[in-house]
Amino acid sequence: MQKKIVVYSHNGHNSFRGNWDEELVNYLLCQGGNEVLHIRFPFGQESLKSIRLLFYRDGQKKIKESLIKFSQPEITSYFKDLFHGVLYGLRYSRNTDLFVGTNCLLVLVGLCLRKIGFVKKVVYVVIDYTPTRFSNRLINYFYYFLDRIACYYSDEVWPLNKKMLEGREKDGKINLNRVRFVEVPFGNNSLSFREADYNNFNKHRIVYFGGIIKNKGCELFVPLVKSLLASGLLDVELWIVGGGDIDYLKKEISDNNLDYCINVLGRIENQKDVDKILLTGGVAIAPYYPEDKNSFSYYSDPGKVKIYLGCGLPIVITGVPPIASSIMKNNAGLVADYSADDFSDKIMKILSNYSFYKINAIKFGKNFDWNNIFDRVSLLNKKIDK
Repeated sequence: MQKKIVVYSHNGHNSFRGNWDEELVNYLLCQGGNEVLHIRFPFGQESLKSIRLLFYRDGQKKIKESLIKFSQPEITSYFKDLFHGVLYGLRYSRNTDLFVGTNCLLVLVGLCLRKIGFVKKVVYVVIDYTPTRFSNRLINYFYYFLDRIACYYSDEVWPLNKKMLEGREKDGKINLNRVRFVEVPFGNNSLSFREADYNNFNKHRIVYFGGIIKNKGCELFVPLVKSLLASGLLDVELWIVGGGDIDYLKKEISDNNLDYCINVLGRIENQKDVDKILLTGGVAIAPYYPEDKNSFSYYSDPGKVKIYLGCGLPIVITGVPPIASSIMKNNAGLVADYSADDFSDKIMKILSNYSFYKINAIKFGKNFDWNNIFDRVSLLNKKIDK
């Protein structure tokens, strides 16, 4: 029997593929027999300003956009999203089997639609946690009040990892015993790669994918290369994919005469193009900044790490995100201090036993293929009863 599934999500950039919700929609469509409505609400400075409605039915796709187009200021945008979320829900969600929301405000819409019988089941996807979401204490309290309602009254909560909920409980924001949850982490496309895709690489090419942010990782890039050169790795390359403080980074590279071995590729929107670049690398780096105690990284399930693993890359990572310990446990990489010299030391250790780490990274990465992740979620693969 065909399922009707509605997905409400906040999206902070223009790329169409790569976000958790987009991969969910792609999975549902590949399963066949699903009618899917995906409503993407704009979020952040770089996002598309209009609300986009994507309708998928019988192999056909139709797109509509809202006439109202803004995403800032954030609080005003939330009220706009709530109003439109209710409006679209009343118009398009009748007889919906499963409503999936990636923000507590959007989940409230789903709960209201369930109350009036338009929706059978509601899922709250928890994609992050930081104790102080808003600097205004009253707004921050109200946000987590809504978050608590979404956690308690959704039929299931899908955190990217359990620590996102444990952090909430530790800070007194929820009682975890009242939450029905299933971990549904960020994934990769590793099952789409052939064995040959993993064999065309330069193990002395270090790769980085993500935001280029001064004092949050990219200040280590030049010292890291200099340290590797001093360690005798004279043919080292560092390839950097991402946007941000590129002008600052390029100037530092030029000032240190390292243009010949550091390649700044900038932002690349198509994930398949990113994968092709990462597959040519030998070791990936993930220098999460450890000093910001309110950082999302402390409870995050970083997407780039899963993409690294999907591309069969051993990883050197700081011990900030929860997955760092799993990387160590599965011998898919090493944990380093937040210093260029320690990153250099850990990279050299991986290179000294490279095949061991490479094989383990490929094996560990297969666990996070999107199909494997979503196949394990019962609400996506069983008939939904009232």
